[in-house]
Amino acid sequence: DLDIGFKLQLTEQCCWRPESSLITSVTAPVGHPAFSSDQVDAAVNLLYSWELNDWLSVGGSTGALWTAEEDDHFSQVHQSAVVGLGLTDRLGSYVEWFAFFRNGAEDNRPEHYMDGGFTYLVSPNCQLDWRAGIGLSSAAADFFTGPGLIIRK
Repeated sequence: DLDIGFKLQLTEQCCWRPESSLITSVTAPVGHPAFSSDQVDAAVNLLYSWELNDWLSVGGSTGALWTAEEDDHFSQVHQSAVVGLGLTDRLGSYVEWFAFFRNGAEDNRPEHYMDGGFTYLVSPNCQLDWRAGIGLSSAAADFFTGPGLIIRK
């Protein structure tokens, strides 16, 4: 499905106050039927992080999604916590825990995951990344991996 939204910076880091942003979005149900919720979904996500020094950062996100899977309509809350390490000026690494908690779904078991990966800053506005992770709960997928591309304008 097509995801349409915006990101708004809320605060810059100042002492213990984190840098924070809010992402809101809606989807247009135009994807392949095997992957589409077949409805307009809404999501909100609060991101926050602290640069502790030149090579160490911590952060997280808290958010919610209202969606459906095969006519099972539900809401989902997510939470994450991440530690980032700057290895060089361009190369970084991270380890992350994240979880999904469904409400009103046919299957409300929580999904917990642990993943890690590497980031490479191609330019000030372009980053490549790769991650791999494992599921920590019975409802979670056993293993996942994938690349990423971030372009900032």
